[in-house]
Amino acid sequence: MAVINGTSGADTLTGTSDSDQINGLAGNDVIHSSAGADKIVGGVGTDTVDYSKSAEGISIDVRAGVGLAGRGGDAEGDILETVEKVVGSVFNDTLAIGAIATMVTLEGGAGDDTYIIGHDGTPIIVEQANGGNDEVRVTVLSKQNTRLADNIERLTYVGNGAFTGYGNALDNIITGGSGGDKLYGGAGADQFIGGAGNDTVGYDDSTTGVSINLKTGEKSGIAAGDTYTDIEVIWGSNANDTFVGDGSGMDFNGLGGIDTVDYSGSASAVDVSVSVGNVRAGIGGDAEGTVLNNIERIVGSAFNDTLAIGTISTMVTLEGGAGDDTYIIGHNGTPIVVEQANGGNDEVRVTVLNQQGTRLADNIERLTYVGNGAFTGYGNALDNIITGGSGNNTLYGGAGDDQIIGGAGSDTLNGGEGADQLIGGAGYDTAGYADSISAGVTVNLKTGIHSGFAAGDTYVDIEAISGSNFNDVFYADSSSTGWNGVVGQDMVTYELSETAVTVDLFTGTNAGDADGDTYASIEIIQGSTFGDTLSGSRLADTFIGGAGADTIDGREGHDSVWYITSAAGVTINLQTQSNQGGDAEGDVLSNIERLVGSHFNDALTGDAGVNYLEGGLGDDIIEGGEGGDYIFGGLASQIGSFTLVGQTNGPQADTLYGGNGNDTIVTAANDLGSRVYGEAGGDVITVVHGMADGGDGNDVLTGTGLDFSLFGGSGSDQLVLHSSGWANGGEGSDTYTVRTTKLVMIQDDGASYGDKLVLSQITSSELLFDQIGNDLYLHRYSLAAGQTPQEGVLLKDWFAGYDTIEHVQTADMQLISLSGLSPTTSSLA
Repeated sequence: MAVINGTSGADTLTGTSDSDQINGLAGNDVIHSSAGADKIVGGVGTDTVDYSKSAEGISIDVRAGVGLAGRGGDAEGDILETVEKVVGSVFNDTLAIGAIATMVTLEGGAGDDTYIIGHDGTPIIVEQANGGNDEVRVTVLSKQNTRLADNIERLTYVGNGAFTGYGNALDNIITGGSGGDKLYGGAGADQFIGGAGNDTVGYDDSTTGVSINLKTGEKSGIAAGDTYTDIEVIWGSNANDTFVGDGSGMDFNGLGGIDTVDYSGSASAVDVSVSVGNVRAGIGGDAEGTVLNNIERIVGSAFNDTLAIGTISTMVTLEGGAGDDTYIIGHNGTPIVVEQANGGNDEVRVTVLNQQGTRLADNIERLTYVGNGAFTGYGNALDNIITGGSGNNTLYGGAGDDQIIGGAGSDTLNGGEGADQLIGGAGYDTAGYADSISAGVTVNLKTGIHSGFAAGDTYVDIEAISGSNFNDVFYADSSSTGWNGVVGQDMVTYELSETAVTVDLFTGTNAGDADGDTYASIEIIQGSTFGDTLSGSRLADTFIGGAGADTIDGREGHDSVWYITSAAGVTINLQTQSNQGGDAEGDVLSNIERLVGSHFNDALTGDAGVNYLEGGLGDDIIEGGEGGDYIFGGLASQIGSFTLVGQTNGPQADTLYGGNGNDTIVTAANDLGSRVYGEAGGDVITVVHGMADGGDGNDVLTGTGLDFSLFGGSGSDQLVLHSSGWANGGEGSDTYTVRTTKLVMIQDDGASYGDKLVLSQITSSELLFDQIGNDLYLHRYSLAAGQTPQEGVLLKDWFAGYDTIEHVQTADMQLISLSGLSPTTSSLA
């Protein structure tokens, strides 16, 4: 055996044809093995053993200490020690490394070479381009995972650990072991063979999304051309991916991005679920056995699919497609549900409450809650079936003819627009109309004929009715019903009752059809056509007794009785209780502060208290009596829907008396010839076209129409003229305020000093004075000969001695004295 020793430098050593011992010693040496079973010790430095001249393929092993004997060609029987690089032949070589502390480079050269990695590091592998069909075979897991070097086609793991391997840009064949492996192909059309265990192919190393169709084999991105054998899971990229299953049980994990699983090509229905944590496998069609993770969009088949989401942090879109699909919502958010128009009879089934409520997406017919919480659900424009759970549900039908089922619990069912069927089920259930957007509702439990959002609605197991935010009318029947008007001026009426009713708003002791009824936010109670007993609360109540001799007691509060439904005029005297005519015949009223008459000619008389008396339509006679009363020839109250059909607001000629006290009196808007007498006290009177006489006291009289007449009477009065009319302040220091550009007439025949005229439309620089006969005109436009002013103020008979207005205040707040004006002068003295 020859012994060949190198030096301390970089040597090139070549063995003989015999079995040699070659010692490289120090330095970076290159050792060429030849025939014979050589022992090669590289020594210190980075040493290379070169088999490139071998006449056949070799198999050689490098490891710490003494390696295994080589086989084939020039490596036959060779043993390598402290060697850092091995160069193979141009044939099919096997280059192996075992446990070793240093970095080893394996260079296979030409031929179909196999690199066997038997330690937990990754050697440097150098392979020629087009240098054969080469394989890296891993037998010991690497902590840094295993990545194929350039120009190597195959990566194989032989073991039972959790192997992670990466291909390169070539078309690789990547094979896992018997454990749960994770395989990455990179670019190229790769073949993945998972072997035993639960194996994954990953694309999370891709910078763009991938599309994988297991049915057709079509793929895109770095997945293009890839095939899968014994692979159980596919991971997508962190961009937007699309997966199409084939029923093989392949699981999909979308990772980042907005990822889609598409079952639109499935030949049968699918049942799939997306959730975090314990996710169940899909059932049926192309979803059979598939588990989905990090999927943001699911597209169903053309059949009856079940698409479910559980606890999940991202927004998910569910698209059922054709068929009768069921969407199961198992977390506290609302997914985006996309359903085709006419795409079957579909259902959203909620198992976990959403604090914002659950709203049906377009084109879905049914909403069902399965649970015992307080569920809030909203329908859509279709004819929905909405079903609550066993808790206290609040359900909204929206547009369409809906069927709303409350289930157990005390539910509120809001049908919305359309002819809805409201089924309360067990518990105390309410039919509500809070979603009525523009008008009140009429609910008639007697006839079943309703209006507004309630039109066409039917009720089963409903214990209460709740109105809109507008003026609602509720017709009661003999059932015990809770009535809630919510906002607006709302009325419960017993007009259709076949017997008299008793309603006591304070004690709740009711009888007749009112027996068992309760009231909340109800402003008006209307009795039957019989002799009713109606009693108020301690608040402000309004009663309509209707026909029959009714007994009405307002109790505390400011209470009203209306006769606007009477078919004839009424005569009512709150002081003497002499009530007759129309619906007032035989009525007994106590603790009533406000009266509203009929649409006919009424006579209303107040008592010693402060009364609000409204005549309504017709030519009425109203007397306030003692107390500071508020008297209205027309209507001041908002009477909602009680204007009779066919009744017109024709001219009214009311006669109104204030009586003692400081009264407020207003004629009807269509006043024509009404007469108002303030009588004693400081009254505030407003007329449109009629006459107002303030009587005694310091009164405020206002005319707003045409040809009105204002008489101040005694006292220092204020007379306000908004349009063309006539005024006479009478005795006292009166103030006339003219707020119109039309011509008004004032004739002040009182003897008192200190009367004042306020011209709000004429400034001092514009003011002109003209005498025509005994009259004085104050105006602002110059006149030609023979003309008469058509604006300003005519002081009637000023120059005949009715010169008792001493001062004029113009619009620019200048005070001008009229005391120097005489019958023979045409300007101020």
